[in-house]
Formats: sequence, structure tokens, C-alpha cells
Amino acid sequence: MNKQPLPQRTVTVLPYQDHWPLAFASEQAALLKVLGSTALALHHIGSTAVPGLAAKPIVDLLLEVTDLAALDQQTAALAALGYVNRGENGIAGRRYFYKNSAEHPQQRSHHLHAFVRGAPQIRQHLTLRDYLRGHPVAVAAYAALKLALAQQFPNDTQRYQAGKDHFIAQLLQQALHTQDLSNGYQTKAAEFRYWREQSSIGVTTVLQWAQGLPAGAAVLDLGCGSGLPLGKALSDQGFSLFGIDAAPALATAYQQHLPQATVACEALQDSDFFQRQFAAVLCVGVLFLLPEVTQRQLFAKVAAALLPGGVWLFSAPAQACCWVDVLTGQESISLGAACYQQLLAQAGLRLQAQYQDEGGNHYFAAQRPKKDET
Repeated sequence: MNKQPLPQRTVTVLPYQDHWPLAFASEQAALLKVLGSTALALHHIGSTAVPGLAAKPIVDLLLEVTDLAALDQQTAALAALGYVNRGENGIAGRRYFYKNSAEHPQQRSHHLHAFVRGAPQIRQHLTLRDYLRGHPVAVAAYAALKLALAQQFPNDTQRYQAGKDHFIAQLLQQALHTQDLSNGYQTKAAEFRYWREQSSIGVTTVLQWAQGLPAGAAVLDLGCGSGLPLGKALSDQGFSLFGIDAAPALATAYQQHLPQATVACEALQDSDFFQRQFAAVLCVGVLFLLPEVTQRQLFAKVAAALLPGGVWLFSAPAQACCWVDVLTGQESISLGAACYQQLLAQAGLRLQAQYQDEGGNHYFAAQRPKKDET
């Protein structure tokens, strides 16, 4: 018996709709509740995730999981939410599901793409999304292409998709070439500044740590952000500040807030500032954003950049753990107190104290021994 052909789906491209992020958030909550510990993160991807971009009214979701076999055990639970399982659907290592609209049963409303954490497709999806969010010219060109293709192929989703493939491939190559080295903070700079600049959390701890520094001492501020509130607090004490931040928007704001400071917009682990020496190095809220190998390398770099007797203050959870950054959706990892103490010792630094600020953030204070102490 011949199978009945699948219902024909029309290609509908709409101007950007403000409710699309809300639709994602609603679906995200429902899926995370069902999937429990199998889900490590659930991201909004695709065109509906890019403000201002015309799109088909289909919410694309990217699911990071611990194990595909564990996800396969939850197919029935996903079906109860309306998701149809299509297996890999042409991409090895993926699980793909779609959901149709309750109002228009022949039209898709959601696509769910699942990969094991670390799969290269995750980086590609998120990099392309973030690139578009920060490049309005590319958004306009992509929107124009989609509208033209929708007019040309109103009843042929395959030819519509094929018409976009080359443009998307070019965009992805450009996005990977100019990848955000700020771990997502460039695209979230305004939101980060909004909540951080209103808060004084950490100021008391940082000033307590800085009490023993010589007047006018040079302080290297890693992941300096906009300079508020920590950089300003140190500047007000008369210290000479050198800031590094990979997010251009934050580095610019730092220079505006602290015009006497020297600022570099670059990945902190690659900064030429490590060719100099400083009385102190500050690293608050940034170490755990770096991959494990980069964190380990940073200890030697900081040790070499400290003057004898110089001090380093960095923040990280005392417990070894990993989590998804609330602001950026990217993975954060703490190697834990035992590992950080070992890395300090290997770098020739002495752990002096550990603090906890009013926000519950954990700090490690270390010192490079003076010459007569070695």
C-alpha cells in the first residue's frame, strides 16, 4: 500500500513579533519540567531568537542533554506535550522533534533540536544567533532574502530552505571568524550593566583586600566590565587601574567611567598586559567563565605578572561545579577550592585567605612571596 503524501506546508514569513521570546520562555518552562536532570540547558535559536529579524512563526529550541539514550527514554513525555519524534532526521548525533500549532494543526509551531553537551552543532547554532543579534546589516540582508524566497516558493518548504543554505553558511563562517570572545557578555552588555551598576556587592570585600597595597599601586583588573562598582571603588582610593575586557561595549564603558585608567579590549588570557608587572590583580566574576584549560593557564600568567609581594583576588565557587550562566546561557565551571589551591601552589603563590561577600560570592586571596621569603 502506498503511503499518503504528507500535508503540504506553506511558507509564511512574518515581521519580527515581540511575543516570540515569551513563547520560547513558556515552552522552555514546560520542557524543563518534563525533562528534569536530562536537560542541561535549553536555548532559543533560529530567526525568532533574533530581535528585528523576519521569520517563519516557528520557535526553534536547542536542547543540551547529558545523554541521548536518556532523552530517548522520555519520548512519551515529549509526545504528551505535542512533540513528534523524527530521530536524527538527517543529522548524526541529533534528536529532532517538531510540534504543530494548536490553532493551525497543519502548521509547525516549534522545532526541538537535541544534542549531547559539547557537540559542535551547539556552538554553531549559538554563534550564528549571537552574531545576528549584534549585526543589524546582516539581519536586514537575511530578512530580505527570506521574504523574497517565501514569495518565490510559497508552497515549497524544501526549496525555500535550500535557497537560504548558502547565505547561512557564509554567515556562519563570518560569525565563527569574529566570534565573541567575551563569553556572550558583548550581546548582553546593556543588561549586565543595568543590574551590576546598581549593586554594591563585592565592594567591601575588594576594599578590604586592597587595604595593604601601597599608595597609587598598579592594579590589573581582569574582566573589568564597565568599571562600576569595583573599578571605581579602587580608583577612588587612588590606585592606578589597568582593565581588560573582551566585550567592546564594556571596555568602552570602563574607559568612560574611569578616564584615567588604561583599558584593553581583548581576551584576558591573551593580553599583552601580562608582559608587565603589577602590585595586585583583581579577577571577580570572570574566571569560571573560561574553559578549564584556560583557567589553569591563567594561574601561571598572573603569577608572572605580580611583583614580589603582589596579591591576587579572584572569585569562584568553593565547590567544584558547572552551571549555565543566567545572563548569557553559556556554561560556567568552577574547579573547586582544592584544585584552585593546588594551582596557586604550582604557580608559586600562597593562599592568604578566603572570603564570602554579602551576595554569597566566594573569593580566594593569594600572594606572590617577597624575594626574602623565597
